[in-house]
Order: sequence, then C-alpha cells, then structure tokens
Amino acid sequence: MHIHAAIFDLRGTLLKDPEPHFTLNATMMQAKSLRVDPIRFASCWYHHAHQSVADIELPWIESNLQAVCDELEIELDPMMRRRLAEQREQVIRKTLEPRRGAVRMLTRLRAAGIKTAAVGDVPPDVRLMLQQTDLAKHLDLELLSTSGSCKHTDPRVLRHTIAQLGLPPHTCLYVTAGGLDELDKADQFGLQPIAFRESEDDQYITDLVGGYPRAGTMIEVYWHAMEDTAAVA
Repeated sequence: MHIHAAIFDLRGTLLKDPEPHFTLNATMMQAKSLRVDPIRFASCWYHHAHQSVADIELPWIESNLQAVCDELEIELDPMMRRRLAEQREQVIRKTLEPRRGAVRMLTRLRAAGIKTAAVGDVPPDVRLMLQQTDLAKHLDLELLSTSGSCKHTDPRVLRHTIAQLGLPPHTCLYVTAGGLDELDKADQFGLQPIAFRESEDDQYITDLVGGYPRAGTMIEVYWHAMEDTAAVA
C-alpha cells in the first residue's frame, strides 16, 4: 500500500502527555484567585472554551475569561483578567511541547513526499497557540475542532480531512493514542490505523488496541509509513 499522508490525533501522539491533572490543577488555581467554586468555574470554562469564536474584541483567552466571569456574576477588572490570561497561556505552552522525535519524524515524512496532518478536539486558544509552535511548521493540514459537539473521530471530520488532503483514505495512515473504538472507526472509514503506545506491557496493549499495528516511538511511525510505501515501490 503506497502511503501518501499520515494523519495524527494530536494529543497523545505528536504532543507530550502532560502530568496527570495538570490542566485541571491550573484551572483550580484560577478559581481560587477569583474566590469562586472550582467545579463551577471549570465547568463554565469548558463550556465557553468550546463555543465558536465570533465577533470578539479582546484576545481570545481574555474574552473567554470575561464570559465565564459574567456568567458566574464575578467582577473582573482588566488587570486581573490579563494576569489570569497570562497564567492560562503558560499552561497551554506546557501542553504543546512536541513529543521526542516528533518534529524530526514529520520533517522526514514530508521529505519523502508524505503529507502530514493533525486532528484533535481543542478550544480556540490551544489551536491559535499551536499555530505559533515549531511543530505546526511541519504540518500540511490542521483540523482542530473548536466545538465540543463534533469530535475529531466524527466521520464528517475524517471525511473533510481526506478531502482537504485530496487523497483516497486507504493511502493515509491514522496515528492515534486512542483505544480500540477509535481505531475501528478509522479502519471502517478506510484509513490505515496505527496505535501509538509507549507502554512496554505487550499484553495490556494487545487488549487495548486489538490486532492493529503499533508504534511506541516517532521513528517507528516513520518506518511504518516507509515500509508500506516501499512495498509497492
């Protein structure tokens, strides 16, 4: 099978996994600064973060903070809003650190004529800040959802990704850290699924991803693409 593109589920493949509860703890800290119930704050933040952006005058993170505080009836002065927005930006930057070997792997894929794409369920602030990273320079396409109602595994998203790449599904790898359900969906759509797992527990991984091909490092993803390509060269 000649591979023409590699599509990555952004979280868990191209990006390092953040420490457990990292973003939740950061949200709790902001709630504490505002002296508001952290559960209500986190829920409200998530709701507003996944709404479509339209006609906002402030930078996006500040606008989102203002919307959250308006709903919770919290007075938020501009100085505090800016400080909390800067805290949020620092949190996001820490979650956008490329996985070891990711940039090199993308560079080598593109040098081999293989297109690269990333899909994922992220709010607008993450999408906008990702576009400023070195990782984004090595992607031909980003389709990052800003709506909680449409997941990246939705057939419409996968169909749109393929259409944007201009390729038939069977010529595209789909690399994900998701479970068997996500791999099955990609397979049913006609993509070539690769399960990305760094764990060394083979039995656990087999139970989680079934019989799909696996990769534990970025260079293994590259060789999966090149082996399939070389098979018909």
